[in-house]
Amino acid sequence: MAVNYTRIYLYIIFAAEWKTGLIRKSWKYDLFKYVSTHTRKRGHRLITINSTPDRIHMLVALKPNQRISDFVQEIKSSSSRWINTRKLVNGRFAWQPGYGVFSYSQSQLDEVTKYINNREQKQSNLSLKEECLRVAGKHNIKDDDRFLFDDDL
Repeated sequence: MAVNYTRIYLYIIFAAEWKTGLIRKSWKYDLFKYVSTHTRKRGHRLITINSTPDRIHMLVALKPNQRISDFVQEIKSSSSRWINTRKLVNGRFAWQPGYGVFSYSQSQLDEVTKYINNREQKQSNLSLKEECLRVAGKHNIKDDDRFLFDDDL
């Protein structure tokens, strides 16, 4: 077969290094546009993106020509550079080292898209760790010390 067919849908979540509500409403849509453009330039498709003040949620159709860890690292490093270059926060902006990535099927995209699009309105008091563990539980990933975040995330 000369043509490859792939559909890899990933829900990606990562948080700001300092949990002080660093992602501001005044510039978050510009950040989303930047992430969308960066994603498209890599040959992937951003299906939806949203944030709470301290974390990004995104659903991406990822091409298999790039490792997931490389893609997430590129998004995090380029977007933090974008934020810092524009001096959008006091001090230095950075993302936390960890992230969560969960795969979904085509039939689940509407549900995941709604979840992501409602993150700001339904913002809870869940930490990044709690939110990732909740999503991980839906994927039958058990609470294993090898996969836990630091307690202060």
